[in-house]
Amino acid sequence: QISDKGVKHFEQIRSVQGLYLSSTEIGDSGVEQISKLPSITVLWLADTKVTDAGLEHVGKIKTLLVLNLQMTSVTDSGLKHISQLKSLNNCDLRNTAVTQEGAEALDELLPNGTVAFE
Repeated sequence: QISDKGVKHFEQIRSVQGLYLSSTEIGDSGVEQISKLPSITVLWLADTKVTDAGLEHVGKIKTLLVLNLQMTSVTDSGLKHISQLKSLNNCDLRNTAVTQEGAEALDELLPNGTVAFE
């Protein structure tokens, strides 16, 4: 089971482009480590311990194209951190604490993106 502690080993793999970490013990400190990887384009964090605090770090991943946050405890407040990711093409917010209004607002801020909500 991958956890925040194990994520530090990803730093050695600088060319990694996709991380599928759904249903793991990854939390906000793990996402902070992931945000330092220079080539991440796909990040699946469904059913993890990521919160709004973790989205602050996700918002620093300027290369991100796909983000899956299904079944996490993120809220509308955390979306401000990822709303600046203009390269984001797909963001999955199903089964989170995000409201329909929050999802629609994010969808409007991502001109080339699709936000899955329901």
